[in-house]
Amino acid sequence: MTEPGEKFDVFVCYNSDDKSSAKEIAEKLRKYSIKCFFDEWNTLPGLNAVQQLRKAIEESSVFVVLLGENGTGEWQDWEIDIWYKIRGEEGLIIPVLLSKPKEEFKKLPGFLKSPTHTFFEKLNETDSFEPFFESIKRELRKDDPDREFPEIPDKSEYLHAVSEARRLVVASLNEQNKHVDLSLLLAMASIQEMEATQNPALVESESVLLTTFQSHPQLDAYLHGHTSSVRSLAFSPDGSLLASASWDQTVIVWDVKEQRALRILRGHDGSVRSSLVQPGWEPAGFGKLG
Repeated sequence: MTEPGEKFDVFVCYNSDDKSSAKEIAEKLRKYSIKCFFDEWNTLPGLNAVQQLRKAIEESSVFVVLLGENGTGEWQDWEIDIWYKIRGEEGLIIPVLLSKPKEEFKKLPGFLKSPTHTFFEKLNETDSFEPFFESIKRELRKDDPDREFPEIPDKSEYLHAVSEARRLVVASLNEQNKHVDLSLLLAMASIQEMEATQNPALVESESVLLTTFQSHPQLDAYLHGHTSSVRSLAFSPDGSLLASASWDQTVIVWDVKEQRALRILRGHDGSVRSSLVQPGWEPAGFGKLG
């Protein structure tokens, strides 16, 4: 949810076809203390979307343009045009090639085709993400030379984490039909192994977690939303809402029946270790996710 006058380090501009990749990149940047504008997180329901997007573009220091196989979308073209009109050559714009395009980017603005722009690829790999991250840091330090950022783990640490995460996946699979609780713990440990290196969880880690739930119908739901350990849970008096507090500095309010997040509460500058639900909590007061 965007507050009036709120500033952002990075505006993530993407085609809706590439939303999952865009969210993954935004989440990874957030782990490295980069404040991203990502429409799913920051737009307010019921307000003019065009005005919100334009304001966010004005208040962003870096403009990251994601380019997938289908090229740019209509909204993405509009966002690029607004950025160029507002910032011109002054702001940093970073094109990221998500995949090989089906055809040449015919609609790509000329300034993005300029040889002065470096196209980054395969940001899920440490070797590719690091120079991308360094470009953003250099731009942000122009306004704040003393700003500090978390260090990216070296490649050997990353490869070790991948190896350990995959070992835990195998162990989780071996326990799936014998000790379901142990299988779930091992799957979560596999996810946390990657998170500890500021990298997204392996696909196989999330897959084994989901298959464990699917193969045991007595497990009612898998609520996914936090990016770090959950430290506290609290139900509303009528059992319809659940508040989860996490080390990722957020509290998520869940609709228990629908098994979905109603609202992500941000604003803490440290891990949230406890949550409490007071009598009189009403689901209607939380509106949509944001």
